[in-house]
Amino acid sequence: MALEEAVRFPGQQSNVAHWLALTDVNVLPSLHEGLRLLAIESPAVGHPVVATAVDSTPEIVIDGNTELTIPPSDPGLLAEAVRDLLHNPDLRCPLSQAGRKWVLENFTQEWQSRQTKEFYFRAFPPHCHRSCSSPTVHNGHDSAGNIPVAR
Repeated sequence: MALEEAVRFPGQQSNVAHWLALTDVNVLPSLHEGLRLLAIESPAVGHPVVATAVDSTPEIVIDGNTELTIPPSDPGLLAEAVRDLLHNPDLRCPLSQAGRKWVLENFTQEWQSRQTKEFYFRAFPPHCHRSCSSPTVHNGHDSAGNIPVAR
């Protein structure tokens, strides 16, 4: 079977659910990636993923349990992992079931809200917050041109 008969490269699509329903296995061969939404969306509908172990992947994927990860820039290993999933239902089905369970239990709206809140608290700890009564200071001077003095 030729690659063109087995693989589709449709480009960016707006109806992700439709395309996910057509897949048997999804592949994320990125060298760099932010939040890998497909690594969450695909298992949510019961389809396994082969992904490169870059950036946020280890936070989302439990290698060998919910999905398969491979080192980046290894096309031979990528092809082998995809082939294994396509031809081995004893591997594909347990990954699909575990991936769906993992996503539904761990990637809820509450989880996303909590993660976002924790990110902002780490980025802007409470000791960095200005109180409402603090003067606005520019170049060491307040808006009246005075140098604030600690009391």
